[in-house]
Amino acid sequence: MPVGARCRTRSSSRPWADRVGSIRPSTVAIVAAVLSFAVLYPLPHATSWHFFGDAAHTVFSAPRSGSDGGLDVYTAHPEFQFGPVSILAATPFAYLAAPCGVAGAMVAMSLLGVATATTLYAIVGRTRPSDGHRPAVAMVFGVSTLMAVWSDIAIRTAHLDDAVALAATVGAVGAIDRRRPWLGVALLAVAAAAKPWAIMFAPLALAPPRHHAVRRLAVLGGLVVAGWLPFVLDEPGTVHAAASFKITNAAASALRALGVATATTPTWVRPAQLGLGLIAAALLVRTGRWHAVLMATVAIRLILDPAVHHYYTAGLVAG
Repeated sequence: MPVGARCRTRSSSRPWADRVGSIRPSTVAIVAAVLSFAVLYPLPHATSWHFFGDAAHTVFSAPRSGSDGGLDVYTAHPEFQFGPVSILAATPFAYLAAPCGVAGAMVAMSLLGVATATTLYAIVGRTRPSDGHRPAVAMVFGVSTLMAVWSDIAIRTAHLDDAVALAATVGAVGAIDRRRPWLGVALLAVAAAAKPWAIMFAPLALAPPRHHAVRRLAVLGGLVVAGWLPFVLDEPGTVHAAASFKITNAAASALRALGVATATTPTWVRPAQLGLGLIAAALLVRTGRWHAVLMATVAIRLILDPAVHHYYTAGLVAG
């Protein structure tokens, strides 16, 4: 048989997994994001976007007699359970015409999902390198799965705070993995300023290298405080108003399964989530398993959370 014919025969008979190995994770993520958008956009979507639009308009509107505005936003609206970074991120989209603004926000959150999936694959590639076929197939499956559940955040609910917090945290893990700890600190601060419960990831600032680890943690704490300081100085009741807000203890919640039958959020739940999450994260960093911090803290949050929402799954899958 001629050499050319043999080459053509071999290339055409390669296992399909060989071809999968040539696909880039970013390509898989973009295709999955586009498909998710195409499927979900005609259905009810952006069901929670109104919180972020209202928050942006409230912060940047001048307070009038008998109404609230400006930095009083959290005392006037304790249901806004997200941080200042989320409000800032929502503002450009909130001031666009409704269809364009909402669509733009969903596209932006989908792109955050693409960045998150690509970063996660790069982390896995550095920690568990392999040239076999199975990791390539696993990459397609893993990235597609993450993007499918990410669509609950980006499109179905448009939960901007979770999108920013998870993307920033994964970016921080990637930065720490590349020995860029100060970039990790900055991204952890963004996460905590976007979603308050993301402060549970703070012990990642203590991950290797150990040099200046305590200083990094202190800087992280200072950045988080600085983000909330204008609101607290303007209205000292901000923290209490945000922390005391309660939601319904859903019939299918993990709390109910654990025997907690109160109608709304028990007062001990949020401190328990925060305390146990920080302890778990600190122990994982201490034992050198800091890559597991995201998964452990999100799992603790879900076990003790009174709500049941599909978009929670994205954090667990990313972890």
